[in-house]
Amino acid sequence: MPPSPPFRDPLVGTELRCLDLLAESATSVVLDAAHPRLGRVVVKLLQPHHHDRHDLVRRLAREASVLQRLTDPRVVRLFDVGVTAEARPFLVFERVFGSTFAEEVAARGRLPVPEAVHLVCHVLAVLDGAHRIGVLHRDIKPSNLMACYGPAGLPSVKVLDFGIARIDLTSPLLDTWPYEALTEPHTLIGTPRYASPEQLRGQVVDARSDLYSAALVLYFLLAGRGPWDEHGNAADAMRAQVLSPPPPLAALGVAVGPALEAALRRGLEKSPEERFSSALVFAEALFAGVCQAPLVGAADLRPAGPPTAPVAATPGSTVTAVTETGWPPATPAPGAP
Repeated sequence: MPPSPPFRDPLVGTELRCLDLLAESATSVVLDAAHPRLGRVVVKLLQPHHHDRHDLVRRLAREASVLQRLTDPRVVRLFDVGVTAEARPFLVFERVFGSTFAEEVAARGRLPVPEAVHLVCHVLAVLDGAHRIGVLHRDIKPSNLMACYGPAGLPSVKVLDFGIARIDLTSPLLDTWPYEALTEPHTLIGTPRYASPEQLRGQVVDARSDLYSAALVLYFLLAGRGPWDEHGNAADAMRAQVLSPPPPLAALGVAVGPALEAALRRGLEKSPEERFSSALVFAEALFAGVCQAPLVGAADLRPAGPPTAPVAATPGSTVTAVTETGWPPATPAPGAP
């Protein structure tokens, strides 16, 4: 059902029809929508007062460019890009049905150890593939990760929101990508409670920052809370992130083996140099630390080889690649008046 009046469909004039508002932020809205060929989709649409913000348009284009270079099926698929008749750029994603990790914990409480490790190992597999081509997510958190439970009851994972992704200076993509950083130096970007200490300090981050965030997600799934959730004040929580060690899981009544506790503790080291060297190494340490066999197999952690060029959008789309300096187009999306 469409949203109740008063409501004007912001996608009018395009092939899309808005069904509902899913989420809203200061910069964009996320819509449940219908497409004549793709069916149910999700649309990320820039807020109307931001359509001429060069930096925000570039960041939306950056997200599209990154997603067109990631082929892991556990990354939410980008179907298309466009611009409305009112010059508002948008991205069209697959509609994923499931629950975010945050919703799972809110509904069920602490997750069983094998299931929590299973979910996070799939996230680490996605990160490993992204890191191999120099893509840093920078906003790994429970609300950006979805668990989708199939008929067999085994959860699959979808990683969402590459909106603040960054390309590492060692990335092979830079050979063909006229990349320009969009974040000012010494600027905190990301979600403070799931950001690494170096991220909170506004320092340049590398792949090990994503691993720290993934370790925080695992801690959250196992404990049903974050390690510093007793700090209601954001400044106190950030200070604890930078300076205080996380409470051992045993102190919160969570029983895990010493090997898993050690792997998690290493993932949450304050210094990047003390963490695991890669997402794959971290996942292997988690496997070794699980008392009973995890639900995911080691083969699931082997990412596909990185593409050497942007992959095309979904069949039937007129968009094959997005460049940050050439998008959005000067003309509105097909079908606009």
